[in-house]
Formats: sequence, structure tokens, C-alpha cells
Amino acid sequence: MNRKRGDAVALDALTALNRTIRKLTIAEDVPALMGHEGEAAARYWPALVRMLDREAGGQGAAGWGFDRRRRNRPPDPVNAMLSFLAGLLTRDVRALVERHGLHAGFGALHSARDGHRACVYDLVEEFRAPLVEGLMVYLVNNRMVRPDMIGEAPGGGCRIGREAARALIRGYEAWLDRPIKSPRSDRRVLWRRLIEEQVVAYAAHVSGHDPYRPYVMDY
Repeated sequence: MNRKRGDAVALDALTALNRTIRKLTIAEDVPALMGHEGEAAARYWPALVRMLDREAGGQGAAGWGFDRRRRNRPPDPVNAMLSFLAGLLTRDVRALVERHGLHAGFGALHSARDGHRACVYDLVEEFRAPLVEGLMVYLVNNRMVRPDMIGEAPGGGCRIGREAARALIRGYEAWLDRPIKSPRSDRRVLWRRLIEEQVVAYAAHVSGHDPYRPYVMDY
């Protein structure tokens, strides 16, 4: 997103994220990895929101009231949109996980506990950047979702109204019908098919077959 924009803050964040990625292979334990994740998030979210066009009513983080990612009771429109889109993706991944015989509650990155779909959340991580965060920026910058579509929730925070929900759902469904190159087959497939390929590969891995390779966006 920053190739044409050339935002200096985003460029600094990208440089810092690359340094963080290089640290992952030498992390001594899980707490060390979690520390790197927190370091990366502190850079990632402020840089992402700077990709919102001023003309779309965003004016970067300040115009949308965004300061950091907060999932529970989203306090601003950006957090509300991100949570709504993440919910749609989680729903679809969960359906595929259950269809292909995986137990939704047992994951590798997320801990297993009652009522927690750890396996689903693990697989969602691979697709959050293109199908949630990237899509949110696209919908805002193309005026498909506006700040005035998102109202206040009872008890505080923001909520997605009907008009915004329709726009987000339409955008999400159309986005998943776009073609993307599959790293497994080298063919162009729809995003829907690519997600299913990953779920099938993960199911094969936990059954004792080939090592699992997460999806990584290839530019």
C-alpha cells in the first residue's frame, strides 16, 4: 500500500518490522516471541491506518479516532470495521475447519481452552492482512464505507450500522471472489479456494503427512 504513497512513518515501521522478523529465529522461548509480536504490533497498526486517504474522511489515525487495535467494544470506526471483517473471515474459516475434520478448539499459536476456537484463529492469522486489514483500507479509500455509517453503541464504543454492514459484507464477498496465485499449485484460484487449500494442508499435516507451510503473500 505504501509503494505509491511513500509515507515516511510507514516506511520506518516497515524497516522496524523487518528487523523484528529477523529476531524470530533466535528467540529463546515463547515469551520472547510474544515480546517480538507486541513490538511488531506497536509499529504495524499506526502505519496501517496512515494508508487511509484524507479525502475519504480519514486524515490518517487522527481523523478516524484510531490509536491502537482494540477488539472488545471497539472505540472507533477503524476498530469496528476490523472486528466486523475479522468476524466474517473467522466464520468462513471455522466452516472449513469443521468440514475437513479438524477440531476447532486445538491450535498451535493460540492456546486451547473452553469456548476458544484456537485452530480457527491460527488459520485466520495467515489471511488477516489481505482479507481484513487490506480490505478495510480499500473499502474506505474507495468510499464504500464512510465514517457517518458507523454509529455509537449503547454503553460506549462504536457499532456497525445496517448500511455499513451491507457495504462491508458486499466488499468482503466480492474480495473473496478475486483470483490469487496459489503457492501450492502455481495456478490462479479464488481466495475462497486458497483458504480451503490451506485448511486441507493443515488437516493433512496433523494427520502425520507433510510439514505445514503457512500462506505468505508473494509480491
